[in-house]
Amino acid sequence: MEGLNTFFYYASAIGTAGTICFLVCLYLLKKSTERNREANQKISYYVVENIRLQTENIRLRTFSKQPHIKTVYSGGNKEVFFCGLEGQARKDRYRQLVKLLHPDNGGDKQLFQKMLEEYGR
Repeated sequence: MEGLNTFFYYASAIGTAGTICFLVCLYLLKKSTERNREANQKISYYVVENIRLQTENIRLRTFSKQPHIKTVYSGGNKEVFFCGLEGQARKDRYRQLVKLLHPDNGGDKQLFQKMLEEYGR
């Protein structure tokens, strides 16, 4: 009760207008504290989510191998990389494979050359 007695002591010392002003300031301080608490909770959520994503990114880069290339074998012509693709779809697939297989990007040189031979047919 000491805090309440102190409040009434100061309230009587500063008069009614001062008391109202003091109460308004207390109210604004309380609202500001609540907003800060909500903002801190949002920030902490974003920090935790950011750490989780960074950890997942590190895990994927560390433990995952080169992306798997799904290949389809079609009986007679032995097409592996571009089976059933024509026109723009074939060009798009070529660009994707160059990004994945190029030796400068960590790809296999022989596999890259086989892909180039098949694209040239």
